[in-house]
Amino acid sequence: TPTGYFLVRQGKRIVVTGNSNAMNIDRRMRYVDLPDVGHVLAELDASQIQDRTVKVLTKSPRLMEIARCEPGQGPDTHTELAKLIVSETQGPAAWDRLDKGMRKHYRQIAKSGRYLDTFDGKAKALCEWLEKMGVFVTEVEAGRILRIARSTMPEYTDWHRSIRTEIMSTGRLRGPHGHVWDVR
Repeated sequence: TPTGYFLVRQGKRIVVTGNSNAMNIDRRMRYVDLPDVGHVLAELDASQIQDRTVKVLTKSPRLMEIARCEPGQGPDTHTELAKLIVSETQGPAAWDRLDKGMRKHYRQIAKSGRYLDTFDGKAKALCEWLEKMGVFVTEVEAGRILRIARSTMPEYTDWHRSIRTEIMSTGRLRGPHGHVWDVR
């Protein structure tokens, strides 16, 4: 299928297979599998788990506090970033004039920019990432999005720099649980 998912009927059950990481499955499709009698299915929310993990790895008190917030209780950093992007490109009051659909559109762009910033992505990579979602921006515009993202959480840049410094000076990379990789 174009999505990479396959629906397979197993008796009364319909199972989603293929690219079945639950966060990549359309929310409506997560509920097509019914539990056997006497059993239940659990839905666990690892809301923004990659971003939360990196926030902790930076050892920044500010980012660690954000990472520890319950889903929906802390700041919505994607929407905050979207507001900054719209404000810089269209003026300070532009966000308030956007309809719900456009706000969602810019939030998705911001979310992609934040993800690429988290992992030290470059403008060209953001262009390619957004293009897969049907959003087309120039490399200059992608660079602007990343610059705004980096200005809101400079701790990521510091963390990336510390990793590069460790690799260049020692030839090794030490993981958060003590594992050491020799990269020479």
